[in-house]
Amino acid sequence: MSSRSKETSSRLQSSRQQAATRKPGSSETHDGQQHPHYDNSTPHHGPGVADSDGPRHYRDSNTISTSPPSLPPSPYKSSEKVHTSKLLVYSSYCNRRNLEDPCHALYGQIFHELTQPYSNLIPQIQYRLWQKPDDAYEPVVLDEKGCGHFETHDDEDARSVDLGDDELDCFAPPSQGEDKDDLPYDEAGNISMALSDGTVAGTSDEVIPDLVVIHVRLQRFDYREYLGPDDRWNIYWRHRNGIHVKHKCLSLIGEFKPNPPRKLDIIGNKKALKEEIVLGLGAAWQQLTADAARFFLRHPYVEDVICLAATGVYWQYRILEQGDIPKFNPDLMDFEDDVQTQRKVATFNQMCSRKKYYEVGSDDSDAAFTKLRDRFEYLGKNGAL
Repeated sequence: MSSRSKETSSRLQSSRQQAATRKPGSSETHDGQQHPHYDNSTPHHGPGVADSDGPRHYRDSNTISTSPPSLPPSPYKSSEKVHTSKLLVYSSYCNRRNLEDPCHALYGQIFHELTQPYSNLIPQIQYRLWQKPDDAYEPVVLDEKGCGHFETHDDEDARSVDLGDDELDCFAPPSQGEDKDDLPYDEAGNISMALSDGTVAGTSDEVIPDLVVIHVRLQRFDYREYLGPDDRWNIYWRHRNGIHVKHKCLSLIGEFKPNPPRKLDIIGNKKALKEEIVLGLGAAWQQLTADAARFFLRHPYVEDVICLAATGVYWQYRILEQGDIPKFNPDLMDFEDDVQTQRKVATFNQMCSRKKYYEVGSDDSDAAFTKLRDRFEYLGKNGAL
C-alpha cells in the first residue's frame, strides 16, 4: 500500500473515532468546538415564537410572529376642542343671552369623538324624527310676520324678487346703545317653552331632537361591469361610493336646554344652582320622553335607546326601554290627555331629572362618556364595513 493510501485510511479511521466519542445533540463547527443543534425530528420554533404553553402565534406566508395582546380602549378624555366648545356655551362673551344654540357645537363635537372609531355611527344635529303626514310633501315657509303658509309652485318665485326691503347686515358693528341683553349675567335661558327656540323652524307639526346618533348597517356592492357608464344604477354607485345602506335607526336621542343662570355660580349659591339645573334637565326630559315614544312607534323592534338631557354644560343620560314609557297615543303622536297619564309622565320626567348629572370636562363626565362609548362598540361592529 502506498504512503498516500495509508494517510487516507488513517484519516477515515480518525473521523470514525471522533464521531463515536461526540456527544449527542451537538455539532462541530470550523473552529473545532462542539455546539448544540436542533434535531430535524422535533419542531423548531423560530425566534420570537413561544412554545405550545406560551402565547398564541400566527403564520403569515413565511413569517411567524406573536399576535398582539387584546387591550381595552383607553378611557375617554375631553379634548382641547371640547373645552373650547364649552367656553362657547358658558362664556358671557360668546353666549351673552344664554341660549341653547351653542350646546349643538359642544355635544356634537363630543359625540363626533366618541363615534370616531365606527364608520356606521353618525352623530347629527337637529334630526327630523317625525313629521305630520299631511305636511310631509308640502314644506312650510314663513313670511315677514312669522306666519306660515304652504309653499306654492308659481311661475315666479316670490323669494327671488327684490322688494326693496332692508336686510339684516350680519357683518355690521354692534349697536353702541346700552341694551338689557348686554348685561353679563342678566338673562337666564327660557326653558318654559314646550319646544326650545331654534329647534323647530316653521309651523308644521314635526319633531326635531337637538342631537341623535344614527346607526346604519352597510354593505359594499359592485356591479359596474354589468352596467353602462350612463346607467342610472352606475350613477348611484358613484355617489354612494359603492356602499348600500341596509338598515337605519337611532342609538341615541338628545335634547338641550340653556345653561342655568351664571350669576348663581358666581355668587356661590350652590343650592339655587342645583335647583336650576334640575329644572332645566326636567324640561329636556319632557321632550325626550315623547321623542323616545315616537321613536319606538316607528321602530317597534328596537328594545331601548339612549336618551341624553343637557342644560348648558350639565348633562345626564338614561337608557329607556319600551316598557318605561307611559301610555302614548299613536294617532295623536302624543301622550294621552287624561289626568292619570299626564301625572305618570310628570313623575317619570321628574325622576329622570333628579338622577346624577355631570359637568362637561370633569373626570366624572369623562368616565360617564367612556361608558357611553363602550356601549356604542356593539353597534359599531354591527353593520360596519
